[in-house]
Amino acid sequence: MAAIVCRFNKFGFCRFGNSCFRKHENQNCENDKCEVSKCSLRHPRKCRYYIEYNNCKFSVYCKFSHDIIPLRKHTNKIDEMSREIDNLKQKINEKDNEIKVKDEELKLAESRIKKQVEKLEKEILEKESKIKVTDEELENVKNIAHEETAQLQRKNENIQRKKRRNHGKVARL
Repeated sequence: MAAIVCRFNKFGFCRFGNSCFRKHENQNCENDKCEVSKCSLRHPRKCRYYIEYNNCKFSVYCKFSHDIIPLRKHTNKIDEMSREIDNLKQKINEKDNEIKVKDEELKLAESRIKKQVEKLEKEILEKESKIKVTDEELENVKNIAHEETAQLQRKNENIQRKKRRNHGKVARL
């Protein structure tokens, strides 16, 4: 029965101590990459008091790990990630500011274009009214020219009749 390793002792503290009917190994495993389920040496969890308060009342007699070197590695990674997050936040703020500037420029351009369109529409309306007036004047001029042409044709016909009459009178004489 002593062949079975006590899992409480393996990962931390066994309340039965040496009177436990399972095997207690007191040597900690130094291999970071070992398979914990197959390894019979101790793999104690981190002491939560040492992690949280940086102090443990059991000190060197604590059955949990007070090794903070891996925590420092994680702390460095956390600090590095925090800096990266800050950099990304700064980049996001810069991009937001760029977007705001571009939006303002776009609004200004839209207002300028709108004013130009209104000005062009006004000019088009003025030119259309001038064209309408010009079309009416042209129609009046056509009518006048048509009437004058008709009058000239009548006068010409009258002149032709008179010439024929006069020609007949001259021939009789």
